[in-house]
Parts: sequence; C-alpha cells; structure tokens
Amino acid sequence: MPTHQYSKSIPIGSRSIHTTSYMRIPVGCRGESYKNTIPVGCRVKAGFSIPIGKREKTYLDIKIGCRVYVDEVINRFSMKDEIKLRSSIEYSNPDFIFDLQIVIGDLSRSKIPTFKIDDNWYFISDRQMQLIDKVYEGDSETILPYTAYEKYVDETGHAIACLYFTTPPSGVITVSGKGIVDDTGTLIENPADIIEYLLLDIQGYTESIIDKDSLAEFKQYCLTKFIKLAMIIEKMKVKELLDEMAKNLYSYWYISDGKSIFRSFE
Repeated sequence: MPTHQYSKSIPIGSRSIHTTSYMRIPVGCRGESYKNTIPVGCRVKAGFSIPIGKREKTYLDIKIGCRVYVDEVINRFSMKDEIKLRSSIEYSNPDFIFDLQIVIGDLSRSKIPTFKIDDNWYFISDRQMQLIDKVYEGDSETILPYTAYEKYVDETGHAIACLYFTTPPSGVITVSGKGIVDDTGTLIENPADIIEYLLLDIQGYTESIIDKDSLAEFKQYCLTKFIKLAMIIEKMKVKELLDEMAKNLYSYWYISDGKSIFRSFE
C-alpha cells in the first residue's frame, strides 16, 4: 500500500496517507465536488474508525504522524459502472455459464427467456417474481409436468425465480409472467421505482446519489400519465439503461453535485 505525504487533504483513490501536519477534513465531501478530499461514505482511520458521510459541515482533525486509511465503498455513481448481475458460476457445476437476468414489470403477454442450469432446473430471474404465468416449450405451452417457483432460495441463499421439470424438456423453454416486487409484494413497474430499485438494490449505491425530490416528481408524472415499464435487465452499463429508459419515456436525466436527477420534458 503506497504512502503519500500531504499537509492539507487526501486525494481521491489514495488508500494510505501519512500526515505531515494537522489536517482539517470536511465530513461528507463528495469526490465529484471536492477533487482533493474524501468521497462520501469512506472511513478514515486514525487509530480507530471514524465514519465519513454526514451532511453536516463538521471537521475531523488528524494529528502529525497519524496514518490515515481510506476504505473504498460504493458511494457515488460512475458513468462507466456496469449493472451488477450475478453469474451462473455461483452455482455448483452449472451446465452453462450465463449472466443472471432480472425480470421487471408485467411481461405476461411476452415470452421471457430462461436459462438451463441442469437437465431439470431452469433459471428465470435473479429476484423474486410476482407471477410465473405460462410456460412454453418452443411455440406451444409445455405439456411436461413442472413446478414454477416465483420465489426459490438458491444454494447461495439468494431468492430467485425458476422452474423445475420432472422430465427434462427437449425444446427451448420460455415463460410469461410478472417481475420483481417490493416489500409488500406489489409489482414494481413505475419507472421511478424501477430507477430507485436499480440504483439502490441492484447496484448497492447509497441513497445520497439520488435526488429524491426530482425522483418523486418523476414518479408522480408517470402515475398521472399511466406510464409503466416492463423489461429484462441484462449485462450493460447503468448509463446505457438509464439513457434507453429516458428516450422511451420522453424524459432525461443527469448528474449534478453527485446526485442523479430525473426529469420529464413535459
């Protein structure tokens, strides 16, 4: 771990700094706004852990000779970030390696692709679904006996949606159904709720990266216009997905002072 000597601030990305004089570190500084201080959420250690991330303008004094460690955390959104999907390699001896997609919204009139884990088990979504409606083998509904699990706790302890066939199918398996739900079991289909779920639940960012006021206004706009979304989240950059959503919703988004802001053109 490299050691750098600074008398005033800690550069972003540095993991260890040996101070040469007293430093005053503003608590809650953003990496985007303060290029020479600490990103929100990092921990500064000077003999013990001191959490950084409060919004108040307070300061932490570090004495001469203290060694300061900055721990990286997920606290800000980068345009280069990819959507964090798990992979089938997390399972014991999967037949195929594939990214674990996430089903969003009402796709009861569509055909959702499944992925073969082994001869009997077929993966649908890496989150609990509200409904697995119909199961198809090729172009027709399957006649094979199966069990549909909207919520199945896999071997890693993660809740997924999947199918189990008593007799292994020979054709391509697809399903129709409805995707992820909130804590009350309600289908998540409002674009604003999907954005929040993407950034907080899937990506694991902190709430500080979302402009809550603009997102609340955007949610109300979608409710008023009866706008709902359905999609399958696959491997891509977060920015690419948000751009595609904005284009389809006659809206736009941008980052200001480290917060993601969402607006409608209307």
